Amino acid sequence: MPTPTSSPEFVRLVKTVRMQTGTLTALLDHPERDELDFHVSLAGPLRSMLCDADWPTLLKLAEVLGESPRVWGPHAPSDRDKKAPTLYMNALTVSAEPVAFSQEMSIAEFLDAPVGAVGMIDQAAGKSKGHWYTPRQLIKWAANKDGPSHFDPKTPATYTAIATNSLISTGEVSMVGPGGETALTRSDNLPLRMALLQIAQASVIIAKDLLTRCSADI
Repeated sequence: MPTPTSSPEFVRLVKTVRMQTGTLTALLDHPERDELDFHVSLAGPLRSMLCDADWPTLLKLAEVLGESPRVWGPHAPSDRDKKAPTLYMNALTVSAEPVAFSQEMSIAEFLDAPVGAVGMIDQAAGKSKGHWYTPRQLIKWAANKDGPSHFDPKTPATYTAIATNSLISTGEVSMVGPGGETALTRSDNLPLRMALLQIAQASVIIAKDLLTRCSADI
């Protein structure tokens, strides 16, 4: 890529990340965020920012600026090689600030680190078997199956199991992290809802920091 501060590609990239960051912020701050299931809508810009095969905009901006943003999550990427439990959920999916008893990694590494597990019946063995799932899978499943990018009535078994095997929660739920408290007005499918909200929150923090390093004239 040519000199970052002068190339047309870099200017377009900065404008795109700024627009996507604004979209995430608007969805996160919307007064009916939970009632309208905007955690799923967040998967649209997140897919482009973090999971695009050729131009993941947030990761590409960090790369061009010579940065490797760090995040903290419940598991290191290597934990995917460990046997998955039949049900696992951690209140922490990701934070852009240090969290006690968490794993530090780059945001690129985080995308393929396990953040939860569900059990599904292994027909051959006749018993339930645990399956890890990762942020990259959650973002792409939500974006490509539930409407932000595409709608598909057929969904992967693991994605379906996250909703159907989730713990049933009633009453008020809040996410508490280094950045403060986020109250949720709906508590269905908490593993997906909380994960996408936290990934979006961390992405906004990282994007805003990277954008401060770019010319305000862009």
